[in-house]
Amino acid sequence: MYSYHKENVKHILAEVNRYLQLLYGTAWSVKEIVNGYQRYEPGLHSNYIFDVLLKSNLNSSTVMERVELFQPFSELNINHGSVQTLNSETVYFLLPVTYTVLDRLIAFLAYYEEQFLQREGNVYLLVIVMDSDAKQVKDIKELLQKLWKKYPSSYVRTVEMEGVFSRAKALDKAAKQLHEGSLLFFCDVDVRVAFEFLTRCRHNAKRGVQVFYPVVFSQYNPVIIKSFSPPNKIRTYWDISKYTGMWLHYGFGMVCLFNQDYQEVGGFRLDRAGWGGEDVELYERHVKSHLRVFRAMDPSLIHTYHDKNCSFSLASDQYEMCVATLADTYGSRSQLAKKNIACRTNRIF
Repeated sequence: MYSYHKENVKHILAEVNRYLQLLYGTAWSVKEIVNGYQRYEPGLHSNYIFDVLLKSNLNSSTVMERVELFQPFSELNINHGSVQTLNSETVYFLLPVTYTVLDRLIAFLAYYEEQFLQREGNVYLLVIVMDSDAKQVKDIKELLQKLWKKYPSSYVRTVEMEGVFSRAKALDKAAKQLHEGSLLFFCDVDVRVAFEFLTRCRHNAKRGVQVFYPVVFSQYNPVIIKSFSPPNKIRTYWDISKYTGMWLHYGFGMVCLFNQDYQEVGGFRLDRAGWGGEDVELYERHVKSHLRVFRAMDPSLIHTYHDKNCSFSLASDQYEMCVATLADTYGSRSQLAKKNIACRTNRIF
């Protein structure tokens, strides 16, 4: 962070602290800044949002306060503050799968168990299985039943669908089985979701007001990371850095929103097969609606690298998106340049 950014943030946090002292007095103090966001409105102002965890100086109570500030290129002004309810809303994970991703589903469930079931995250997992083979569907259901038996108080359900795989149809069918007040998270089997995401999902999705489209960090190929990154720069492949991956600013597949706000804009286009394109169209519908779109990079969402094939059977726009994503997420430009040099000098990896 540049020095002038540090000074600006220091000044903003001082204003936040002053506001909270006026609001709560000496009975409460700041324990932690949980989340912080900045949004620049060209020609108008900079907007800052902080989720602040306060602790009581009298007992063990805590409360989450959201403070929103704006700086209209002059003195800093506090727009408003609002108390946030901690861990109240159930988050419904909607996860479409087929048998072809069984190995990745097993990895997803292992991490889901560690992050949410062992820590009682108040979540509901709804897995939509699109497969025509009865035995393959049975294998997936048995995998989920095994998880449910291990955690009988957890919520794990399957929805079965037949026909050609369509992420849009799978998510739409699952959403229509839940009431309009449900807080939905459209998920992906290759995305590792950390426990901290729940707070951001609950705070940034506001029924009838705002939908949350987090920006996911996408891993590069681990072989490329290991072979063509500077020495001593990588601790683990799960580090977030320019050597391990990139932020998918053009990806809109992960979204946290209330079911009412999904249905209100007409949901997904249901004539799309496969993956790709349906997320962009839904995002554009929300942008054009009266709802506010909240978008920010989220370090608790990491798309794990996997080999990918772009089928010629995809629609032309889907195929182009697939190839572009495949190229972008293979490695950074500098890493690929080093690989190219290595290939030319016969040091092929």
